[in-house]
Amino acid sequence: MARKMRFIRHLLVVSGPTASGKTRLLTRLRTGSLPDELRALLPEAAHCWPQMSARGLVRGRSATFNAARARDLDGLVLHYDILRPFRTGIDLARDPALTLLTRAQQVTVLVLYPPREQLLRRYADRQRARAMRSGRHWRSLVLDRLIPGRRSKRDQLLSGYRSEDWVRARYAEWLTFLSDRHPSATVRAVPS
Repeated sequence: MARKMRFIRHLLVVSGPTASGKTRLLTRLRTGSLPDELRALLPEAAHCWPQMSARGLVRGRSATFNAARARDLDGLVLHYDILRPFRTGIDLARDPALTLLTRAQQVTVLVLYPPREQLLRRYADRQRARAMRSGRHWRSLVLDRLIPGRRSKRDQLLSGYRSEDWVRARYAEWLTFLSDRHPSATVRAVPS
C-alpha cells in the first residue's frame, strides 16, 4: 500500500524501540510544545506536516494515508518502531512502510535513545496497564501454564529489554539499514 503514495519532498522519521517516547514526542511536535533544542533538530515546518504510523500506513487505515497517496506532499512524519520487524517477522528491507524512504527527496531521522532501565520500566508499565484494561493478563497467565514453552512476543520483548546487548543490536540494525537504504539521510540521536 505504501507504494501507491507519490512524491514526498521531506520525510521526518521519528524512530526508536517500543516505549522510547515516540508518541509523546509527536504529540509535543503537533502541539508546539517541544523544547527549543529539540525543535532546532527538525525541519522547520514539521509541526504542520501530516503524521502517520507504519502500522496505519501499511494497513491503509489512516486518513492521512488516503489523502497523501493521491498527491505529492511537502512533508510527512512517520512514527516508526524499530522493533516492528521483531513483532511482524518482516525484516527492515521488506517492510512496506519503509518504502517511503525511496519516495522522499530528503529524509531526516530522529532516533530516540532512552536509558535501557527507563525503556524497560516504561514498557513493563505499559504492558501491565494494557493487560489489566483488556483482561488479557489472566488469559495469558493461564495459557502460559497450559502450553509448555509458550512465550508471547511481549514477554520476549521484555526479556530482550533486560539485555543491553540485545537493545544495542536492534539500534545497530536500524542504523545500518538507514545508511544502506538512504545514505544521504540526516540521522540524529535524541536522548528521551
